[in-house]
Amino acid sequence: MSSGFSLRRDPASIVGVRIRLLVLMVAVSVLAACAELVTLEPHPGQAWTDEAGRPVGPESVALYASDCPAWEGAGFLDLRYPPGDGAQGELRRYARDPEESLPPVELIAPYDANSSLSRDARYTGYSTERFMLFLGADHEIYAYLVDGPRVEALPRVEDSLACP
Repeated sequence: MSSGFSLRRDPASIVGVRIRLLVLMVAVSVLAACAELVTLEPHPGQAWTDEAGRPVGPESVALYASDCPAWEGAGFLDLRYPPGDGAQGELRRYARDPEESLPPVELIAPYDANSSLSRDARYTGYSTERFMLFLGADHEIYAYLVDGPRVEALPRVEDSLACP
């Protein structure tokens, strides 16, 4: 008695499966490329604005690429703390290091390109065309860059960081 089901492999169906797998792999590669991190500009980097849309100078907040050849791909966020205090606040530097080129001993914590905001994170009011800047209770350790659905946790940098 035959059920009409056969385990015999048809060469045409195998080719079809291979083509579908190839298309799927290409689609995944394209999506992965679209999700890559934004390349940063040299100092002072992108223009920042406050909540009212007024420009904020690089003496208050700046996100820029490292100019040290040994730290290719790394970048820094300079922030006067507390935000909104202009050039009067304490200068804090955070690191964006997706290629792990910075010496880890110089960072207070590890960089996380796929983080999530802490529950207590608050919007600083600072943004660029691409990023929004958040700080949480852990602001001594991290600043958070939000780019659409992506959240990056940028660790604070020790004061002694210098290009080798």
